[in-house]
Amino acid sequence: MNLRKLQVKFLVPFHRITIGNKAYKPHGDLLLDLEVVFCSVLKIRYDRFLFLMFILLILLIVMMPSKLVLIGGGHSHSVALLSWLHQSATLRHCPIADITLITPNAQTIYSGSVPGHLAGWWNQEACAVNVAALAEALGVKVVLDEAIGLDLAQQCIICRNHGAIGFEILSLDIGSTPQIPAMVSQRIIPMKPMGLLLNSLEPYLKLGLSETLPETRSMAIVGGGLGGVEVALSLKERLGNQLNLSLICRSQTIAPSQSKAIQTLLTQELKSQSIRVYFNTAVNSVQENTNGVNLILNSGEYSSNLSCDVSLWATQATSPQWIRDSGLRTDDRGFVLVDSTLRSVSHSNIFASGDIATIQTTPRPKAGVFAVRQGTIIGHNLRRSLANQSLQVFKAQSRYLNLISLGDRRAVANYGEFSITTKPIQPLLWHWKKTIDDSFVSGLNLR
Repeated sequence: MNLRKLQVKFLVPFHRITIGNKAYKPHGDLLLDLEVVFCSVLKIRYDRFLFLMFILLILLIVMMPSKLVLIGGGHSHSVALLSWLHQSATLRHCPIADITLITPNAQTIYSGSVPGHLAGWWNQEACAVNVAALAEALGVKVVLDEAIGLDLAQQCIICRNHGAIGFEILSLDIGSTPQIPAMVSQRIIPMKPMGLLLNSLEPYLKLGLSETLPETRSMAIVGGGLGGVEVALSLKERLGNQLNLSLICRSQTIAPSQSKAIQTLLTQELKSQSIRVYFNTAVNSVQENTNGVNLILNSGEYSSNLSCDVSLWATQATSPQWIRDSGLRTDDRGFVLVDSTLRSVSHSNIFASGDIATIQTTPRPKAGVFAVRQGTIIGHNLRRSLANQSLQVFKAQSRYLNLISLGDRRAVANYGEFSITTKPIQPLLWHWKKTIDDSFVSGLNLR
């Protein structure tokens, strides 16, 4: 029997396959030219041959790697990437997913190391985690861009410069930002993201390097939580009398989430550093001008103005507007509601961790300690989700250790209602905190 050369064309989208004058109608999407020359020799009917090819196509589609997209290079994703790198069955040798990391910056600032940098004890590099290098070591594609939208219907994330990027499984770790009643500028600076904070403060930090003709600046920190207090004490240590500093606190006490002993000590520290504290005071509005910023304060019975060169905002955390507009189920502040496995309660192929997530059954404060602990769990569950396996539960502790920097190489400790504030121990606690922070940052940076 003479061999016949047949050309089979699969078109995209194809509705039929034509061989000679005979048409077949499989289903799928593929562009492929097959040169079939052995059908006659093998005595395989053309329709059976096409059926076998169709089965092969289905198997290929099933075996195609899933597309996993990580949004944000925060603490959770950094720890997850490191856990994948350290596992023996690492993703580098297990092509179960096509992974993309979208982050606006190659480096992420570790919040725990920021007070020491602001105080002048180490440079910004000591606070930075190169999350892009960590991802690239795993073969993860890195897109340096900012996410500005989420299309759940089309399963794609919208980036500012790269347009739409599709996903099958999505993980969010984009942190949070303070609520600010004005546009961010060089004089109105949010405390988060930390990279923006440090870059914006750089001109003021350089004042501390000038020993002649010092230039006095005024600054107001809005927010009386631990973040605002630590930044205030650190900046005052570095700049001293070159900086007139005020702290605006909405509540009756400093750091209301901490023990009474810690609150009392922090209040004394602020007073000893000549940092004026406005208690029971809210900022109604902000007016920016060529000379600085004018804050309109409301203390209940009266209003007043506070003028300064620059204002830092460490107010209540909130989520980006695009998360609130996405259609994901969120809490009243716009954070993604997740279950105990860190999976969205409304969309089973979307995960969230760190500040951007709120565990529906056990909500916790927006603190770095939870983001770090969630990193291993989110890494584990993303891999198991790709393999359609059961997920691991994250157990959030109700109490956690806080090592609080006071400046001048001193720190205090707080655990629930228990605290350590004894002066002789404060330097030891500072070195303990530094050791923990240095170990975390160095462990995430590849050498």
